[in-house]
Amino acid sequence: MQFIQDIKELKCTEHEYKIIHINRSQNIKMGARVRCEKCTITAGGDYVHIDDFLKDLDDKIGIVEGKEKVNLNEFEKFSIPLEQVLANYKDEFNSTVSLIINEVQKVKQYIHEYFSIFEQPLESQSLSQFENICHKVCSNVFDQFNLKNQYSRVVVPIKQLINMQKFYSNKLITCFKQLQNDMTNYEHTHSFNVQGRVCTAMTFGQSDDTQIIAMALENQLKIYELLMEKNKVIERQCFKHFTHNIASVVFSDDTKYLVAGGTFDKRMNIYVECPTKKKEYELKAELIYQNPIFSIIFTPNNEDLISGSGCDLFCINNEEMENVIDLKSQKVNKFSEAENKNKFQLDHSHNNTVYQLNHYHAEGKKQKLISCSYDKQIFIWLKQDTWNMIKKIRLQNSVYRCSFVGEDSIVVQENSSRHLTFYNQVLSGGKVCQTYEFNDLNTDLSHNFPMIYLEPSNLLIVKHNSKIVFFKKRSKNGIFYKEDEKNGEIGTITPDAKMYMSWDREKKRLIIYQQIDKFQVDKQLFDERYSKNQSKITEERTIQNLLQTNTQEENQLRGLNTNVENRGLHSNDIRLEINNDNLHRDINTDDNRRLVDINDQDSPQLVQFN
Repeated sequence: MQFIQDIKELKCTEHEYKIIHINRSQNIKMGARVRCEKCTITAGGDYVHIDDFLKDLDDKIGIVEGKEKVNLNEFEKFSIPLEQVLANYKDEFNSTVSLIINEVQKVKQYIHEYFSIFEQPLESQSLSQFENICHKVCSNVFDQFNLKNQYSRVVVPIKQLINMQKFYSNKLITCFKQLQNDMTNYEHTHSFNVQGRVCTAMTFGQSDDTQIIAMALENQLKIYELLMEKNKVIERQCFKHFTHNIASVVFSDDTKYLVAGGTFDKRMNIYVECPTKKKEYELKAELIYQNPIFSIIFTPNNEDLISGSGCDLFCINNEEMENVIDLKSQKVNKFSEAENKNKFQLDHSHNNTVYQLNHYHAEGKKQKLISCSYDKQIFIWLKQDTWNMIKKIRLQNSVYRCSFVGEDSIVVQENSSRHLTFYNQVLSGGKVCQTYEFNDLNTDLSHNFPMIYLEPSNLLIVKHNSKIVFFKKRSKNGIFYKEDEKNGEIGTITPDAKMYMSWDREKKRLIIYQQIDKFQVDKQLFDERYSKNQSKITEERTIQNLLQTNTQEENQLRGLNTNVENRGLHSNDIRLEINNDNLHRDINTDDNRRLVDINDQDSPQLVQFN
């Protein structure tokens, strides 16, 4: 390639000799990367020959172009429909709409510029410019890009546009909410000291207005009540029935049951909520296994309690639970796996330890179960009258975490791998549809934080080494994007995804993160500003004027009635609204302009597999 030849002709400014060595260290200062044969090379420096560097440069260009494409595709999912909506109303909104369109274009241009390695044609590259190329290729500058920060360039004028015009407010509020959802993250709001021990598992339960957390603190099981309004937690109970560390704890959906499984104890304890003492539990059954229990789940409506012990899966259904637990008796029932193996054990066993179970159920569909194991296999189970194993998937590495992310889609995290791998059509053969690459290998052999997928929120939570990483599915083609990450090893999340709890091992405390919208406003103030009738405003305004709110003008506008029928949008999906022509149909005018059919455009995916 010509640019490689051009770079090879660059000469050292000090000695006038051709450049032959490049320093690849990340933190080296600008101006100290390139060396000719006469330059002094520092001992221990990470120097490579220019030919080797040019190979790395070529690879880096491909990676950066891919990241640019992903960010542009993601932003265009919002910006293209928004531009089409705004184009229809440009005459009414004059300079304000033009401002928003310009800001959208600026963000796109900023993405292009940020991911640009070559700022000028290669023929005119100087040595200093080549130094800059070297720095971008060898440093982690491209990994520091955050698309969310760029959204604010579009949000500010949209908010002002909503403030100006009532007729379009419902439509633009929809755009605003969609963008706002994309900018959601978790922020530290509370922390509570938990004395004495190390947390090994955690689960959250909610009954009516009561929020409770069960924490496995080594061999003790403690139950805490959360009092967020008073900024404190209350320890309700402490159970000391285990000798060794507890590996898994889970509440049933209605918090009637609390189940804990041990490691070297090889037992599963079932606690039942006291009928006369709300928020308190009592031990009603002990099930003794031959191997440690690493994963326990309840299916909806407490239909099945499923656990993984050693190579096997065990299921206690609702009817059998009544025999296991004698609510009328004060004694604790004890059962042995060896004596009840034929009764509780599911057909088909893994060849090594089962590490995670995960359940999927959609209304009108049959229930599914997934199990993963150290034997490098994943089993898919289907609930008919009983649970039947219907699919085996063989992988290259042992599997510690897996989860459904849809009716026929799963995600897998393998040991000794950098990748989080998503598969769809798993029941008909399985096809990789997306991978996410972490910066480091997965050397995390723990099982205490299972992979969690909350379908109503499209949120996937994955533990990778010492990080808890949040992914969100934000498109109809099922692509997940990284939203946030927190330091941590043990944690749990509420079913509505509003609150995430994590264990701080160093300071021995419970940290609570709450989902925070970047652009928050008091509900009453929001309604007053954006939901009152306002007349049309078409005068030219500068950015400075747009960013300032004139209270007197707002009060005058609220007293005026719009002459246009306003029914609002039918959903929060701006693409769907455009496709259904709701934005155009709701306008009670003679506006004959047409919307562009965006279904004709290809929708590029994050990762393409042949």
